[in-house]
Amino acid sequence: MAPTLKEVAKEAGVAISTASGILTERPDSWASESTRKRVQEAANRLGYEANRYARGLRIGSFQTIGLLVPDLLNPVYTVYARAIQEALEKAGYSLTVEEAKASLKGESAAVKKLLASQVDGILCFFMDMKAHEKLFTKQKNNNLPMVFFGDSYPNSGIDNVQIDFGRGTKEAIEELIKLGHSNIGVLYGYHPVPKERERADSRMEFFQTVLSKHDLPFPESNLLKSGHTMQNAYDRFKEYLDSTDPTDRVSAVFAINDILALGVMRAAIDHGLSIPEDLSIIGVDNTPMSQFSPIALSSVGYPIREIARTATDFLISRLQGDKEAQREVMFSTHLVHRESIAPPAVEVV
Repeated sequence: MAPTLKEVAKEAGVAISTASGILTERPDSWASESTRKRVQEAANRLGYEANRYARGLRIGSFQTIGLLVPDLLNPVYTVYARAIQEALEKAGYSLTVEEAKASLKGESAAVKKLLASQVDGILCFFMDMKAHEKLFTKQKNNNLPMVFFGDSYPNSGIDNVQIDFGRGTKEAIEELIKLGHSNIGVLYGYHPVPKERERADSRMEFFQTVLSKHDLPFPESNLLKSGHTMQNAYDRFKEYLDSTDPTDRVSAVFAINDILALGVMRAAIDHGLSIPEDLSIIGVDNTPMSQFSPIALSSVGYPIREIARTATDFLISRLQGDKEAQREVMFSTHLVHRESIAPPAVEVV
């Protein structure tokens, strides 16, 4: 059984009210430094922790930040969460994470749960920000600080951090072309956003621009859509390999993130192809698994930890009363070249 405040007070030889004032950092506690030390030492010996909720109600702050992520099965969000947690701990805050489980229904539930959980501010990755616009406008009017990843909410006063995938995507496709690939495919994982709010992914636009610059075709059959999981990517690429004549297959695949790229890699290997001799593969996010997979995955990377720290700093500054105009920061990307890409195989006639 957890120790009680009464037991701590008895151990320290003080009144319960004195122990309570010290352990909950009540501003009207006038205990001497020696008494404070004695109470803290007693609490540490007994393993007592002050009631965070009660303290939060009293001072109007729970020292907790909420983080909304689409899918914890994608390790990029785990990397973000760890970096955010480390930054928050230095500022005296804890982190609570809610996952949308890659569904719009799950996202709505996660948003509402976060807003009801007495957090002091929230950091959000969205599949469909527009769906929550009214709710967040209300919370902004209630002075709940927020920072958005990826999406800008113009004229809202809500800060956001974004990633410019242009440079890294161009580098990736240019590198494949330089290696000799002319038949390049894309594997694209989609989220279930309502059709009226679908938008073109900037990476696709960059991809097509580079191919056009080199007068290379991009037939519709080279655009492979799958779900968001590694298994989805595996199944979709296996279907592609089974249904496409070997002479018509792509010699390289640009996958929209690392977990999809690894699903493609496994499907290709199970089909009897060699990586990168028979198929070159590039992912996006440069997650740790890309570096340590059996065939190290080339990937478009960006400074995740710096992005996380920037978003956290924005939020903390708002919590401290910063009234600066809405801030937006864009981070660049680059190709990390590893073992999964090489010149295409040349048949000997």
